Amino acid sequence: MTSRRRADALLAALAALAALVNAGPLGAPGALAAGGGGDDDHRTVIRRTPSVETWAPPTAVIDRSAMSDAGADMSEALDAQPGMRVTRLGGPGSTATLSIRGSTAQQVRFFLGGIPLDGADGAPVDLGTLPLGPLDSIALYRGAAPVIYGASAIGGVVDLRPRRLRRRRFEVEVGGGSFGTRAARLFGGDGGPGWGAAFAIDYLGTMGDFPYVDDSGTAWTRADDRAVRRANNRLDQASLMARGAFRLGDGVRLTLLDLFTTTDRGLPGLGTLQTAQSHLAVARNVAGARLEANLGAVQLALTPYLTWSFVALDDPRAEVGLGADRTRDEGVVAGVTAAARAPLELGDAVGITPLLTLAWRHERWAPRKLSGPAAGQRPSDRGVASAAAEVGLELVDLAAVLTGSGRLEATTDGGGGPSWGASLELAPADALHLSLRGYGGLRLPSLFERYGDTGYILGNADLLPERGLGLEARGKADPGLGLDLDGLWILEASVFATWLDDLIQYVQNAQGVCRPDNVATARIVGVELGTFADLFGHLRVRAGLTWLDAQDTSAVAARAGRQLPFRPELQAHLRLEGYHDLATAAVGEVGARLEIEHLSGAFLDAANLVAVPERLRLAVGAHALVADGRFRVDLALRNLTDERTQDLSGFPLPGRSLMVSLRWTPELIP
Repeated sequence: MTSRRRADALLAALAALAALVNAGPLGAPGALAAGGGGDDDHRTVIRRTPSVETWAPPTAVIDRSAMSDAGADMSEALDAQPGMRVTRLGGPGSTATLSIRGSTAQQVRFFLGGIPLDGADGAPVDLGTLPLGPLDSIALYRGAAPVIYGASAIGGVVDLRPRRLRRRRFEVEVGGGSFGTRAARLFGGDGGPGWGAAFAIDYLGTMGDFPYVDDSGTAWTRADDRAVRRANNRLDQASLMARGAFRLGDGVRLTLLDLFTTTDRGLPGLGTLQTAQSHLAVARNVAGARLEANLGAVQLALTPYLTWSFVALDDPRAEVGLGADRTRDEGVVAGVTAAARAPLELGDAVGITPLLTLAWRHERWAPRKLSGPAAGQRPSDRGVASAAAEVGLELVDLAAVLTGSGRLEATTDGGGGPSWGASLELAPADALHLSLRGYGGLRLPSLFERYGDTGYILGNADLLPERGLGLEARGKADPGLGLDLDGLWILEASVFATWLDDLIQYVQNAQGVCRPDNVATARIVGVELGTFADLFGHLRVRAGLTWLDAQDTSAVAARAGRQLPFRPELQAHLRLEGYHDLATAAVGEVGARLEIEHLSGAFLDAANLVAVPERLRLAVGAHALVADGRFRVDLALRNLTDERTQDLSGFPLPGRSLMVSLRWTPELIP
């Protein structure tokens, strides 16, 4: 075997082991190769993926079978993963944001098949607006962003990878349940050796009128508590995705993608001050293409994209208190990312893989207040350029891969800065994968932070980028290879530390007026543990544990040494699923599951004065495949003990809820 083949074999083995491990404890029943595509639930599938998606293997992959529970959404899929913490403002479809390893929501970057989803205003991506129906898998990168994504990150990257087809398929799913919730999904497409095309339509609606206890703002007494229902919380949301992939020649592939989402909802406000007429409408379109070319010694990828968003707020009674009863905000982001990789051979047992990425994007944000302060504000825009290089050194005889990278970002308004990364990966045994990593990342101030709305929120053109320095040690193992087990058993563990500087926070500098400044620093250390097992053909176990010590190290006496808000110290998730395949034409696999989630108490303010207690949530469910697997019925009962909690002060979460879904996948004539 030549050294080049041995190097390729090493990388393939590492990628396969990483995919199996990552999809196990962090993902779903059924291991899946990074970015792979599988339309069949609960089946181990490893498929070859487009080359650019294999350039940076993710630290975790959530495959489609983890999205099959009735009423499952993006928040639920991510919150079950170690190191991930989702903050929700309400029930199904409500605004939700993601923190990775104690990061802020703005420090996490979201992509759809390599296309950035971040808006021009710099607001964190709302998980409630991201449908699961069009997705094949979710690739997770904790910590710094890989070079191929063309922009730095401190918390990490979430890449939503759309479904793709190699055969004809049609799928319909309907569901409904508590609080007037209803959902529908339609997916279809066809594919062949040199092409594939698919479309997906998703709908989610709810009245959102769940019951909760209004304490009238007096936490020290229950005498004035009363049971009420959430008002003005209805939601109607729809999305349409179209995707096509075509082989243009030997080693040349073109992928086209468009996702349109529209949301129409009420704004319920605080639990003690409910609203009646405040309303929000959001429309967003994400369009992009990816051209990949394998030219033998050189591999190329070009990704142009265009995203557009429109947000309309109507608050005729000033119920949400934003200073204007009508706003119309529009954002546009246009850009392109180009990447090139050239694996080279140096001797019999050494390989080197240089990678270069160049990226450019233009952001334009046009907020309009039709009434109130700063009505008719002028738009703001800027350009952002990025250049990054990475070198991977493969030492075949040592089963090791050394990687180093650097990135430089610059903006047309004078911002920017460098970021870097270095890692060592080892595979000392067939079932063991070890890695050490260090990185320095940054987050550029957003257009909203730099320019504000010139009314109640002022801008600060002198803001510096937020900066993060991180260290991580990880280990993944498959102990099932050394035991006589009928199935798969994966273990993983990570220890990490992050130091954050120049964190941007809003500081009040006049009555009713605030301004962002670089005023905070923090230190975060943590441990992540995960396991996945699929044993004896009847039992699936997925468990994750995150311990986090997130401390504010700012030079402000009121918060120095205190726990960062919204960062619980301990988060644990356990899912037990028993299943049996009856193997008849009428009924196939049937199963029942139990999920347990524990969250330690946390604080909702920097001074640690407002606390939320620890909580324990139970959920149960069942599923069945009938009629030769063409129908799948699923039932999910969440929050079994009817815990009444909140993630953000004043915004109650729903109690016990029931959802039922039915999916039909007809047998199509090839």
